[in-house]
Amino acid sequence: MNRTLALALTLGAASLAPSTVRAQLVEVARPDLGTACDDLDPVALADAIDHEITILAKRSGERWKFGAFETTVGDYVQKTLKPLAELARKGGPALCAGLARFRFFRDPAGGAGKFTAYNNPLVKGSRRQHDAFQYAVYKRPGGELAKLTSGQIIDGGLAGKGLELAFLDDPVLVMRMHIEGSATVAFDDGSTVNVGTDGSNGQQYQTMHTGEAIKELKKGLPQFWAYWKKNPKYVFFKERKEVGGGRFGGLVAGRSLAIDPTTMPMGAAAWIRTDKPGIADGKLSGWYSYGRVALLQDTGAAIKGPARVDVFIGTGDYADFAAKQAARTGEIYILLSR
Repeated sequence: MNRTLALALTLGAASLAPSTVRAQLVEVARPDLGTACDDLDPVALADAIDHEITILAKRSGERWKFGAFETTVGDYVQKTLKPLAELARKGGPALCAGLARFRFFRDPAGGAGKFTAYNNPLVKGSRRQHDAFQYAVYKRPGGELAKLTSGQIIDGGLAGKGLELAFLDDPVLVMRMHIEGSATVAFDDGSTVNVGTDGSNGQQYQTMHTGEAIKELKKGLPQFWAYWKKNPKYVFFKERKEVGGGRFGGLVAGRSLAIDPTTMPMGAAAWIRTDKPGIADGKLSGWYSYGRVALLQDTGAAIKGPARVDVFIGTGDYADFAAKQAARTGEIYILLSR
């Protein structure tokens, strides 16, 4: 997508860190939710909450602060997340009506937030290097090899060491995997696997844009590699059972958000309002406002600051198209039971 893209360096549920929220959220009046406050099937929301609750159980004693209110994670699960799941299982109208039972919090600065979207690309690959399949996706190496810069890796620092997870037929798709943080690889032997990030080399992330990379590739492969080398950070991958790989395991299309964890507590529920693109004949046909309940489940190297939100939109043609569109403004409100 055309954005300062979120490199979703997900570390998995086992390494879920305690909340490091530093910003002070403030309570605001409930916004006008409209007649249809949620545009998606609510059952997926209920399932996502149920799964998240099992992860948050490990952090039940941690304390979260919402304006003048303070609660433990365990209390938030019982009084906010479980009731939301129950409402969602009753259907969209019940969910929307039930939001009157919750307090709404947002960043004290107010104003419009910046929303983008990211997806899980479907890419073609091979388990061995041959023909057009020349561009490696690497597993995490051990020792000093894990510290190599992108330039050193591009120049062959990991080649031939048995770390190749897959070979793709397009270097831009490899870059997209690094940017999006996950992919589903359809191998030429007929098998399909989901892959997600397995950490990085620890270098500082520098912005990459797929559009700029494509322009450089048109000039030649050396120019493309030169463009990539400007970003020293390099991401490693591993196979996963789930699609994506946020801080709570698999990501849920439309329901999982990447946010800055210093501004909002990871695992909290939120209500968002922004725009989604329409498609006609493969082209943008317009923007359509929507609202929905979502969960703070992911982070990104470029997702920094209050009201900065990246919406995970899944896999497929629409997700691929939408993830490439320009950023939109929007609103995000953190939910807390009354």
